[in-house]
Amino acid sequence: MGRPREVRELFRHVAARFGRLDILVNAAAAQQPIGPFSRVSPAAAARGVATNLMGVMLCCRYALPGMIRSRSGCIINFSGGGAFEARPNFAVYASVKAAVVRFSETLAAEVRGSGIAVNVIAPGSVDTGMVSEILALGPRAGAGALREARRVRRTGGTGAGPAAALAVFLASAGSRGITGRVISAPWDDWRSLRARTLAGSSLYTLRRIDGRRFVERKHG
Repeated sequence: MGRPREVRELFRHVAARFGRLDILVNAAAAQQPIGPFSRVSPAAAARGVATNLMGVMLCCRYALPGMIRSRSGCIINFSGGGAFEARPNFAVYASVKAAVVRFSETLAAEVRGSGIAVNVIAPGSVDTGMVSEILALGPRAGAGALREARRVRRTGGTGAGPAAALAVFLASAGSRGITGRVISAPWDDWRSLRARTLAGSSLYTLRRIDGRRFVERKHG
């Protein structure tokens, strides 16, 4: 989805066929290139950025004009492993997934008041083709990634159910007014979320722990 002309034509087709677009979900991604960044080729890094970041940006870019005209719409982007913590051997994938979160927060601020909600889902550990890819690479993916992939394959992880249910919630009237948030499908109490409880809050946003506005508290 990193080719502007093809993405533009896709959304033209949607508009011609259905008249309007109400919901956009950007959930596709690719983990490659995998391995120490010192060995990643610039071309492979560029492909990873094009797929995981530019693909999301382009889909949003061509979905937005129609949503702005109708003054309604829901955009749901997916983050992934590494968006909130370092993920060795997945530098490109982790970096662009963090960028997707910041892009979504920024886009939400730009279209605030237009009737369009933009949010991000952190899906949790789901047994997909990405897990198979890591298992096939074995030690080349890194000990931590391989250990986690084996766990997810063995247990099923959190499964796709929570992420799917959260997507339905964010696309429904029950989430009206919630925008600019990154929400964990398996861990956050999103079913009880209401826009008024989030007003003026940095909850479910990407922020720096700076010791002033945001303070780290140690328990135990």
